[in-house]
Amino acid sequence: MNEQADLPYVSVVILNYNGAKFAESCLRSVLATDYSNIEVIVVDNASTDGSCEFIRDLFSNMSRVKLIRNQRNLGYAGGSNIGFKHASGDVIAFLNVDTEVDKEWLRESVKALSSEKVGAVQSKLIKLQDRRTIDSAGWSFDRLGYAHWRYISPDGMSSNRPHELFYAEGVAMAIKKSVLSEVLIDGEPFDSDFFLYYEDTDLSWRIRLRGHEIMLVPTSIVYHQRSFALSEQQYHMTYYFTRNRISTLIKNYSLINLVRWIPLLLLLELARGVILLRNKPFKARAKLRGIIWNIKNIGRLWKKRSIVQSTIRKVPDAKIVALIQPPNFVTLYKSTQPIIN
Repeated sequence: MNEQADLPYVSVVILNYNGAKFAESCLRSVLATDYSNIEVIVVDNASTDGSCEFIRDLFSNMSRVKLIRNQRNLGYAGGSNIGFKHASGDVIAFLNVDTEVDKEWLRESVKALSSEKVGAVQSKLIKLQDRRTIDSAGWSFDRLGYAHWRYISPDGMSSNRPHELFYAEGVAMAIKKSVLSEVLIDGEPFDSDFFLYYEDTDLSWRIRLRGHEIMLVPTSIVYHQRSFALSEQQYHMTYYFTRNRISTLIKNYSLINLVRWIPLLLLLELARGVILLRNKPFKARAKLRGIIWNIKNIGRLWKKRSIVQSTIRKVPDAKIVALIQPPNFVTLYKSTQPIIN
């Protein structure tokens, strides 16, 4: 008798884009996990490095592995939506291809999801700073107050006690399919307009507005390379961060908080753009472009906002703002300055 037969069926969605040097180790670690009741769906975002063909040739004889190749790069949001549409599991776990999982990673995630209150869980990411909170203006911070990316050793995340996060990182998160079905917009969990960055924050915000909790599970360990997709394309990173940060607030805040925070956010973005002009003019241009996109697409955004506010929302902002911290203006200013080694 299979002792795992009664465990929830899990669809593991792995997003690949030019991940040739990571794909084999990622998939082998997932297939070796101590949880057999799974299917593995690899979504390839039109890779050009041969990684899709490599995955096909290496794992084609494994019935649990399904490979889907997109004709063009749909970004994290669009690619993950494709995986969701092909998923049959009661739980859907999302992974980047530049990850490797601990043997008990999935079992621990599923255990945490057994609580009726918990809708999504975040694995403990080694090499990636635990930064799953945001401030009121939408900037993401780690628990030490640093803005954006910063690395720490595993010792910096040594607590083994689960605790709440504002949002789950798309690199390695697991969500109940029933919860995802409650927060869809146009039949999709992730906003395809986002392409990449903040799509996990936006989805998590909807999950919280629906009344579900999001937990960090330190015993569910995932190793993340954090390395290759857009690490050197700072213009695109700045553009999508700026654009999607604004969009996320427009869609998810109540009207009173929207009026309170959007003008401040726009002022801060413009001020940061002015500061960046001297040292990083390409970033200043990217910020301006991100702001303009939201202005030009406000009608499109407002339709999505209407769905969130009238159909998805079940709890007021007051229920979830405890996990949102006030803006740290000193840190935001420092993040615009050149790094001196």
